[in-house]
Amino acid sequence: MFLIRDQIYKYVENNSEEFWTDNDPMIDEVTKIGQVFKDNGALTFRYGTLSTGSDAGHRVFGVTYPSMDSIEKAYDAANDHPIYQKALSTIDVDFRNIIRFYD
Repeated sequence: MFLIRDQIYKYVENNSEEFWTDNDPMIDEVTKIGQVFKDNGALTFRYGTLSTGSDAGHRVFGVTYPSMDSIEKAYDAANDHPIYQKALSTIDVDFRNIIRFYD
């Protein structure tokens, strides 16, 4: 199994009340983006906020896939999807990494 972890920074000040509440304005978009990934090979997706360390306040979007081929298929589909394009215009992807788990 593979996990891709995107650490994103939404354009909100770290001290903002919105940053530390459950009222995340991107939750609906992230849910739709996650569904695009699932429709194209992803197994699961999760979204959350880092609460400690130097990246506290940054959002994390984790997606699991059964293979590298499914990762490529999902990102090809997402790159052509208007919801994903809209989200990319309002966030910065700080980094993306792939972790492989062996059984």
